[in-house]
Amino acid sequence: MIDYDKLNDILHNEITNSSNQIFLNHLDEIVKLAQIIIKSEEELVKIIPKYHTHVDINTSIQCVTEFFHSIKPEYADMFQNILRERLVDARNREEEYSVRFHHTTNESNGYVNDEGSVGIEYNETVEDIYSISHELIHKFSQPKLKYKGIRLGNESIIKSGFGEGTTITVEFLLQDYLKMKYGMNEEFKIYKQQRLLDSTNNAWGILFEHVLLHLYKENGNHVDKEILKMYVENLPKSSEEYKTFSKLAFGYIKDILAENSLLFKYDLRYVIGTLLASHLHKQIKENSANMEKLVYLIDILGHANHEVNHDLEELYKLGIPIIDKKGINVTDESYKQLEEAYLQEVADSKIQSSHKKL
Repeated sequence: MIDYDKLNDILHNEITNSSNQIFLNHLDEIVKLAQIIIKSEEELVKIIPKYHTHVDINTSIQCVTEFFHSIKPEYADMFQNILRERLVDARNREEEYSVRFHHTTNESNGYVNDEGSVGIEYNETVEDIYSISHELIHKFSQPKLKYKGIRLGNESIIKSGFGEGTTITVEFLLQDYLKMKYGMNEEFKIYKQQRLLDSTNNAWGILFEHVLLHLYKENGNHVDKEILKMYVENLPKSSEEYKTFSKLAFGYIKDILAENSLLFKYDLRYVIGTLLASHLHKQIKENSANMEKLVYLIDILGHANHEVNHDLEELYKLGIPIIDKKGINVTDESYKQLEEAYLQEVADSKIQSSHKKL
């Protein structure tokens, strides 16, 4: 049973929350980005294979060290220093290593919390190399400046909207690095296959919440089961939107109710991040000097400035296709650039070849 009164309260709160305005004002443009990803959904690998090659955790750490050195030599040193770093745990007041490794039989995963601790759940497969690289890039970008014990910079527009752009670019570059070092191994593609599939789910989430907000406003700040049902039933039956929303609409609403908020701020990080990564990856492959753009973005993600205009100016310097001096703006030209770069990643995720072992 869906509580539509609660749903309407959530929509009201999200629309009136001042911290959401920068993204709500650009939601139409973000929807255009989501559509780039959704258009290629049929081209994606749907059944993601399992990792089967055993890679011990020390080998993964060494591989990440060498990979980081290939991006920027200082990153290898930073990584090793972070591995030796010890922090006081906020719960038990005892010193623990900054990076904490925990073995799992499930998928490899990780996090970076506001206190600076990194958690890595490793399963001794190739996946660990990707998980460690992804989370440590977040760690590199974590703001260092604190004021009265509070870490600054976490709510910046760069951090909130573009924080996954660097980590996903690194994932794409890591596949290139592993292929160069070990030859083409089908397992090197699995992380990208999963990333593209996950980003497609994020894109659909954005489209649904965009529709939900539109219906809410169109119906006098109110939405209910009948309004949603009528919208879905009026969609062309052959459209992907109809096929998706007719199956998943109420699942999306249940997620919103469970989180007590809309999820677009989370989803847009991965939609923007995947497309930005596709663009940066293409630029770096065409000219290795463009690696400096990635390094610059990793570095400025750690700044402590909360001014929106300053954030946008920093992004504009990088020549990111969707950013102009006023904010996010997807022109016909930038749409084409991003679509071309993204389609290259989709094609790359399906390459078949012989391979060597790690």
